[in-house]
Amino acid sequence: MQGEKIIICHIIHSLQVGGAELLLYDICHELKSQFSDYYEFIIIATNEAGPLKQKFEEIGIKVISLNLKGKRFLSSVWKIYKSLLKEQPDIVHTHLLPPDKYGQIAAFLAGIKKRISTVHNMEPNITRSEKISISIVKRFALKEIAVSESVKNHLVQRHGYNSKKIEVIYPTPSHVVTATESKKIETPVKIINLANLKEAKGQLFLIPAALEMQKISENFSIDIFGESKNEYGREVAKQIYNNKLEEKIILKGKSINPTSILPHYNIMISLSLWEGFGMSIVEGMCAGIPLILSDIPPHREILRNVEDFSFVRNSSPIEIAKIFKRLISDKSYYSYVSEKMIERSHDFSLQKMIAKYNAFYRSVSLNN
Repeated sequence: MQGEKIIICHIIHSLQVGGAELLLYDICHELKSQFSDYYEFIIIATNEAGPLKQKFEEIGIKVISLNLKGKRFLSSVWKIYKSLLKEQPDIVHTHLLPPDKYGQIAAFLAGIKKRISTVHNMEPNITRSEKISISIVKRFALKEIAVSESVKNHLVQRHGYNSKKIEVIYPTPSHVVTATESKKIETPVKIINLANLKEAKGQLFLIPAALEMQKISENFSIDIFGESKNEYGREVAKQIYNNKLEEKIILKGKSINPTSILPHYNIMISLSLWEGFGMSIVEGMCAGIPLILSDIPPHREILRNVEDFSFVRNSSPIEIAKIFKRLISDKSYYSYVSEKMIERSHDFSLQKMIAKYNAFYRSVSLNN
C-alpha cells in the first residue's frame, strides 16, 4: 500500500454517547491526526447515527447511517454489503451487536479479506442471537481485538477462539486528567459507584454492604451514577427504601461528564459480577481514588502488580466493610493506595493505546 492511505471502515450500531462510541472516536481522531498520510476512516452506523455524528464529520470522517432497526437479517446484510461495495475499504472493523453479525458477513460477500472485530464483553449467559454472532466472528474475522486478557481467555476457553488471532488492546478513558499527587482521606466519606444499573454491575450488593459499613461509621454516603430507569434499577431503589438507606445510597442518574466529578470523591466501589474491562475503574485510578473491588478476573488484571490490595467477594458485606474501615481509619494506607492508583493508571494512557492500534492496523494491512 506504498503511497496510498489505508481505508478502514468501522461498523457500529450507532453513534450515541457511550463507552464504545467514544473509544472509536478517540481511535479515529488520534490516528488521523498523528498519521494523516496513512489512514482514512469511514463509519457505518447500522442504526441512526446519533449525536456523535457531527464530531466525526468535523474531523473529516464520512458517516453513513443505514437505519436498519427492525430490518430482517438478509436485508441488513444486503444494505451493508452495498455500502461496502461503493466505499471499497481495505479493512472492515466491526463492533458489538448487531454490527458483528451483519458486518462480518457483508464484508465477506463484498470480497474484503481484512475483517476485524473488537470483543468488549464476557457475559456468562448469552442469547441465541449472541451465540450466532460469536460463531460468525470466529468464522469470518481475520483478527479479533479483546479489550482485556480476561476477555481473550474467555473467548479461547469458552468459545474455542484461536488465541493467535486475538490481540489485547486496553481501551483508555476519554479526556481524563491524571492526578499528580495522592489523595488524603476526608470526612464525610464520599463513595462513588460509576456504572449503569444492571445485574452485571452488582449494585444490589451495595445495600447489605452499606448496612455493615454503618456499624463502623455513619459518616459516609454512596452516590450511584448510571442509568437506573429499568427493572434492576427499580429493584435497587426498592431495597434502598426497604432498608431505610435513602440518606446513605443516592441514585444520581447518568452523568454526562464523570471525570469532572471524580475528584470530589474519596473512594470508588465496584461490586461487578462480570465485565470485559472496567473503564470507570481506570477513570477512578487516574483521579487517584482508592478502590473497593469485587474479586473478578478483569479487576485483578487492572490492579496487576499493586501490592497490599485486597479484593472482596461482592456477596460478603463483612469483607467490604473491613476494607472500608481500613481506608478511612489508616491515613497512611489510604494515601499509599491513592499513589498506587495513579502509578498504575499510567499503563492505560491514550498514547499507549494509539501506538498499539497503529501497529495492529499496519500489521493487518501488510497481511496477505
